This record gives sequence, C-alpha cells and structure tokens, in this order.
Amino acid sequence: MRIERSIEGLKIGIIGSGLSGLSLASLARRKGARVFVSDCGAFQESRAEQMVSMGFDFEFEGHGPRLWESDLLVLSSGISPSAFPVIEAGKRGIPV
Repeated sequence: MRIERSIEGLKIGIIGSGLSGLSLASLARRKGARVFVSDCGAFQESRAEQMVSMGFDFEFEGHGPRLWESDLLVLSSGISPSAFPVIEAGKRGIPV
C-alpha cells in the first residue's frame, strides 16, 4: 500500500546539490514545496548559477541556520545516514 501526502507549502531542505539533489529539489518545487538546497562542499559557480536559474535558495560550505527551519529534510544519493545533517535533524525533531 502506498500513502501519499501533500508537501505543498512545506519547507523542504535538500541535502546535497549534485544531480540527484537538484532532481529532488525540482520535484519538491513542482509539488508545491518551498525548497532550500544545502551543501557542505565548496562553492561551485556553475552549480550556483543552475540553482539561481531554477529559483532555488541555497548555501554551500556548510549547513547554516536556515536549514534547521525546514519541515522536512531530504537526502540526495550518497549522503550517509550518519552525516551531520541527519544527526542534527534528529536532535531537532526534523523528519528525514
């Protein structure tokens, strides 16, 4: 059985700005969510330009305060379940 819930209006934090992260962000946006992409890697101008053109807010080089305002975090592929954002989300009661 599959249960679907609307994510319309939710603040969704996407962890990772690679191909899968941007695909997740795009899907969440199409479903009506407010999307914020957070990546702990170094600033990448081409990736930033891509996110600007897609209309996403984002951050590089760490996970700042805005990420913790999310209603839900979604992990892009390659993000370990033991990564800092996952552990911190658990402490703050944010579903992952």
